[in-house]
Amino acid sequence: MSTLRGWNTVTRKDVIEDLYGQLNSLIRRSRELSHELHPDLSLMAHTILSLVESTREIRASDLTERLGLDKSTVSRQLDQLANDGLLDRVGGRPGRRGDPLALTPTGRQTLAADADRVRARVTRWLDGWSADEIAAFAGLIARFNTSVDASIG
Repeated sequence: MSTLRGWNTVTRKDVIEDLYGQLNSLIRRSRELSHELHPDLSLMAHTILSLVESTREIRASDLTERLGLDKSTVSRQLDQLANDGLLDRVGGRPGRRGDPLALTPTGRQTLAADADRVRARVTRWLDGWSADEIAAFAGLIARFNTSVDASIG
């Protein structure tokens, strides 16, 4: 629920300011959700695993671009995930950014377990919401994400 009152006198600037505050709260909630991740997995590592799972033929260079990180940072993260047995380079050439990345079976299990814990927390947070309200919320977030993606690329 918005913090603004009297919508008929509210300017677009007011609404954007309210949205800014709500996004800050959402970011805090996102950090809270990160506590549901595997204890040995950082939020960045989880993000990388999620992108590898959802993006066919993704490469280290794609991750660098998508995440806006330095190549060496991504490379270190990938090496750690590979050493932990969660990620594999499909071409099998260690340190090669050109090879597609894939989750190992252990990586898939870890990501699935994390997703189950996050879904359980979100389910508790949405207690009392109807399915229609949840669908509307998800739809608005999807629309926002599409707008962000379009403005970046």
